[in-house]
Amino acid sequence: MKITRKTILRYGLMISILSVLIIACKKNSSFTNNPLGPKNVAVYLTDDPGQYDSVFIDVKYIELKIDTSLHNGNDNQSGNNNDNQSGDNNDNSWKHESDHDEDHQHSDKNGIWDTLNIKPGLYNILQLRNGNDVIIGTGTIPAGNINKMRLTVGPRSYVVVSGVKHSLNLFHSNDNYSYINVHGQDEDEDFKPGQTSMWIDFNICKSIKLMDDQYYLKPFISIFAMSNTGSVEGNVFPHTAQPFVTIWNTTDTASALPEETGRFKIRGLNAGTYNVIYNGSFGYKDTTITNIQVQKGKETQLPNITLHQ
Repeated sequence: MKITRKTILRYGLMISILSVLIIACKKNSSFTNNPLGPKNVAVYLTDDPGQYDSVFIDVKYIELKIDTSLHNGNDNQSGNNNDNQSGDNNDNSWKHESDHDEDHQHSDKNGIWDTLNIKPGLYNILQLRNGNDVIIGTGTIPAGNINKMRLTVGPRSYVVVSGVKHSLNLFHSNDNYSYINVHGQDEDEDFKPGQTSMWIDFNICKSIKLMDDQYYLKPFISIFAMSNTGSVEGNVFPHTAQPFVTIWNTTDTASALPEETGRFKIRGLNAGTYNVIYNGSFGYKDTTITNIQVQKGKETQLPNITLHQ
């Protein structure tokens, strides 16, 4: 079946509410704090694009949930965290239990929430594609494993479609939290002691839903690190075909909206073998290439592709 830009947009808008509760693309990464002390952390915002003019997200807070139970004593924790630690910190059984996150609490038996320093405001995330990103949060966190990230969005988010601005309503006015699992506890050899960086990948197509002529926002996001994922870069022509690029295998899917020059870049891919489809519009035929190898920590250069009518 011919996949057009219009079809892709319709799919993105009509995806079910249940599907947005699943972490996008299964981009599982591991982040581990320096076991000897606090660590500096930086969080970047990037985008898995959608077919809109612009999308502005009202970012209010970014928090990290940190397990400090593997570290003896409280020397590595700030004073405002010490009185929130329960006596069962050395009990690791919580790792096999459900973590309900306790939205309005600073800590629970699964860890403490540490707020990063950010510049709150509206971010046009459609500008953050093809390898572009913006640093959105920094801070020094206590020693421990980073288990989750909590993103809080405000009420001013909006989307522009065909030149018309539409407010992005939250599904529940009192539920403006989005959680991202930071999977794994293993040390990544590429991380430098005392610091780490991670990227929030915002999947626009799956984050916005049109219902009863109103646009709704439920952030559909994943997280990755450059050191333990791979990337692909390529060019597709001509621009008049308005191509849309999707890379996929049985466990991972991501997409790109190329620049006017034809260049595109897709990051945060798990190592593996992929297929890439170049969808054309206005009578241009689709093209698919196969057996693309993606390696951890490396960039794969794709062949130049020209679509034909």
